[in-house]
Amino acid sequence: MKTFNADYLISLIFTTRKIIREEMGGGKINPLSILKLKTLEYIEEKKNPTMRDVAGYLAITASSTTPLINGLVASGQIKRAYDGRDRRIIRLVVTAKGKKNLKSGYRAMSGRLKKVLKKLNESELRNLANILKKLSNIYKK
Repeated sequence: MKTFNADYLISLIFTTRKIIREEMGGGKINPLSILKLKTLEYIEEKKNPTMRDVAGYLAITASSTTPLINGLVASGQIKRAYDGRDRRIIRLVVTAKGKKNLKSGYRAMSGRLKKVLKKLNESELRNLANILKKLSNIYKK
């Protein structure tokens, strides 16, 4: 068995992330990736955030956020709107199409993930959840 060192764990995390990303897309390039779904979800929950808010939530730079937002605008899932109090501020708003795609996208991903999780027994699922929760708590500090 391979020794559990940081390099090995990083490799496992990267590989698992890649596989999950591919599976969540149905094995093809998904026009509504997990990143896009999480972006739509955040914009919907936060009620008209700015691009800077989205970048902070996703922990990416503002320049990396621009193509993501531009793609969602071009596909009609969000729109830009001027702030009512300060026209220099541009807010992001989820459109009806974006809300519909958010709902259907999560439903599709959830169905595919459930198929994968069925391969784990109850104890493995509990351990996985506990480890992910513990890592999240460690990184929040």
